[in-house]
Amino acid sequence: MAKLSLEKEKLEIVSGFLLMFLSFSLTFLAVIKAVESNITLMFLFYSMSLIGLIVGLHGLYTLILAKRLSEEHQTRR
Repeated sequence: MAKLSLEKEKLEIVSGFLLMFLSFSLTFLAVIKAVESNITLMFLFYSMSLIGLIVGLHGLYTLILAKRLSEEHQTRR
């Protein structure tokens, strides 16, 4: 069960990174005028970046917390 949980956190970290990378790439394309730039798209790109940051940090936090708890459990034995 704990192994499944760690896989979920790793998936959150990777999906958060992908959202942030996609947002950065699309924003860059808008800056160099390869994609039409308007307020709706910029808000969407910003939202993607923010959601990616939140999801990635949540995955990282829970991964660290799970490892700390498993280390404490092993030292108590």
